[in-house]
Amino acid sequence: MEKVEFVSSYNRLDKVEKTKEEKKLNIDKEFIFQLVIYGISFMLGRANLIHNISSFGVAFFGASLGKKNKITSAWIGFFSLLGALSTGGFLFSVKYGLAICLIFTGEVLLNLSRKKILIKSAFCSLFSGVIFITYTFLNGMLIYDVIMSSIEVLLIFVLTYIFNTFLDSVEQKGKYLFTTEDFI
Repeated sequence: MEKVEFVSSYNRLDKVEKTKEEKKLNIDKEFIFQLVIYGISFMLGRANLIHNISSFGVAFFGASLGKKNKITSAWIGFFSLLGALSTGGFLFSVKYGLAICLIFTGEVLLNLSRKKILIKSAFCSLFSGVIFITYTFLNGMLIYDVIMSSIEVLLIFVLTYIFNTFLDSVEQKGKYLFTTEDFI
């Protein structure tokens, strides 16, 4: 006759409840992580240089494409736009909203998240450049505005690359040892 090992139902329930608690804790950590990322995108949307260069939120949105899912990226774009709205008002942030919409449309149509980071940065800066230069021409073209729009496009290219590296290191959570460059 075979020996049957006795396992009490209490032990089995304890293990099941423990995994449910771990899942709940993991969901809570993910929720808090997303709230922090949304807060960062709002603050980057508020960041300004020389009164009218505020492309940090657009670059952060471009870097977020393909990291989690499209819905998370859309929320990051929304909070970046809210940050720009809270700083300069509606007319100031129209070009950033249009750039975010055009970049998101390019992500859906061209699947930018599967491309290499330099190609993704180039597309983000190209789409933003089209909007920014068009906005400059519609508002009366001054050479100063064209130069500032060009600087803004170049800034989006560079910052998309930098923010992409930041998001890659943050997604690895406990597996990554931060260096001085990461903190900067």
